[in-house]
Parts: sequence; C-alpha cells; structure tokens
Amino acid sequence: MKQLLYWIKWGALIGVIISAMFLFAFENLRLDISVLVNYIFFGLLAGILITASNNLVGQWFSSANKGRILFGLLLHYLVSVLTFFSLALFYRTYIYSFFPSLQNIIGTSLGVGLASVVISLFWRYSIEIDERLKLEQQNRKLAVVEERNRIARELHDSVSQNLFGISLNLKTLKYLLNRDPDKAGLTIDQLQEMVAEIQTEMRLMIYELQPAALSEKGFFEALENLAGLFMARYDLEINCDFNGKEDQLDNKRQLVLYRVFQESLNNVARHANARKVKVSLEVKNERGQLTIKDDGKGFELAEINAEKHLGVRGMRERVHEVGGEFWIESALGKGTTVVVRV
Repeated sequence: MKQLLYWIKWGALIGVIISAMFLFAFENLRLDISVLVNYIFFGLLAGILITASNNLVGQWFSSANKGRILFGLLLHYLVSVLTFFSLALFYRTYIYSFFPSLQNIIGTSLGVGLASVVISLFWRYSIEIDERLKLEQQNRKLAVVEERNRIARELHDSVSQNLFGISLNLKTLKYLLNRDPDKAGLTIDQLQEMVAEIQTEMRLMIYELQPAALSEKGFFEALENLAGLFMARYDLEINCDFNGKEDQLDNKRQLVLYRVFQESLNNVARHANARKVKVSLEVKNERGQLTIKDDGKGFELAEINAEKHLGVRGMRERVHEVGGEFWIESALGKGTTVVVRV
C-alpha cells in the first residue's frame, strides 16, 4: 500500500510536469475545457505509467551497487522515453491528438525521459534521507533503552544490594544492642559505611542523569567533580589537565564533551580493568579537543563494529550532531584512547 502511494505521488508529479509542457510546447494548442481535461488526464496517466514501469523494471536493479548506477539511470531514461512514446502514439491514434507530428512525439518523449530521471533522483534521495532519519531515531531509542537498563543494573547491583545489607544489619543490631554492645558498635560502623557508599552511588547517578553542575559551576569544575565521583566510586586514579578558556565553548559543545567524558569513564570503570586514566582538554578558537586515555586491557576495534556497541554509537552520534570528530584507538594489552574534537 505504501509503495502504491509512492507510485501515485511521484507519478502525479511527473504528470503535472508533462501537462505543463503542453502549455508551452505547442503554439496552436486550443486552450478550451476539453483540451485542458484531455492533456491533464494524459499527463497524469503518463506519469503514473512511467513511475510504475520503472519501478517494475527496477526490482532487479540495486542502486546500492555503485558500478551499476550509471546503467540504472540510463535504463530509467529509456523506460521513461519508451513508455511515454507508446502512450502518446496510442493516444494520438485512438483518443486525442496533442501532437502535430511524429517528430513532436519523439522530442517530447526525450524531454519527459530527462525530467523523469531528475525527479527519480530526487525521489531516491528523499527516501534515503527519510530512512536515515528513521534509523537515527531508532538508534536514539535504543540508546535510551540501554541507558535505562544500565541504571537499573546499577540500582540492583549497588544500591539495592546495600539496602538489603543494611536491612540485615539492622536486624542483627537490634539483637546485639543488649547482648553484645561491642559487636553492636562494629555493626553500626558497617551501616555507616554502607550508607556512605549508597550516597556516593546516588550522587554519581544524579550527575549522569542531569548534569546540573554545567549550569551551576564552570565547565572545567563540572568535569573535575564528575572525575572525583568516579574516583571515589571505582577507586580509579584520574589525572585531569584542562587548558584554555572554557567560556569559548557554547553550551551545546560543553554538554557533548561532558556526556562523552561520562560515557568514557563508565566504559573504563566497567570494562577496561584500568587503574589510571589521563584526561586532557584543550580549548582554543571556540573549539575543544578532549582526550581520554586509560591503561586498561584494551580491545580490538573490530569488536565494537561487530557488536554495534550502543555506548560508542551514542558518543559518536552526539559528536557528529555538532559537526565534530570522534575516534577510538585501542589494542589488546595497550589500553584505550578516546579523542573528540568539537
């Protein structure tokens, strides 16, 4: 049904162009109602037939094959010319004569074929753009789902487990208060440590969900605070070196760099088995370059491409949305480097 609507839509567009040609191509054309109705009907019919015939012929032709694109355009042109010529000849012979001579039919057919190719190229381009936009929307939705799942795992693995431990310790504490005050004191210490860990974890999640620090504090300070949370939570050594004037970066670029920094540290903490992370940010001429290098186990770059890692894809899409560059350098046993230019 959708394909049929495309045929009608673009066939009608070609038909309107064909009909308009009759207004200017023939000086002796009588512009009465019957003539107007006939050439409009003929134009629409020709446009739909040209679109349908090209669609049927093109079923076996793949525009993705770069070696056959020129052949495909030539084929489209020939099919359009032959379809229009056949219909015009039939119309002139049996229904209504628009064309003074056979030469007029041939000349008009060649022009219609060229117009059909141009419209077809525009059509294909618009479809590719539409499909690309839909794919980007799907990727964003997948990234959101992945982020939700990650947060759910974090809540289960850390906060939920600690809350369960606190609940057990509270039951034990109630038993020990009167029977063994010393052990009760140790239990209270354990409870305080678990509460502190939950607080650290929740602060980190809040930073990840809504980086309010970007508006409340300076950009560099917000990055340092985020690094501090990761150091406290994951026992990482993160060395930051920021140079330049942070106010040269607009809010959109600051947010992109912040999110890439956040996701990169997430990947380091969860996958890299790293102990040290070196971060450098150079701001110059209203542009920024962020480099994040860890001493972890590294990986083969083909693994990311094969698995279509959503986190990496999300970072790349964020950077590309502001016209920036993003790449990763890594090898087994040699750590990983993430570089962003925006």
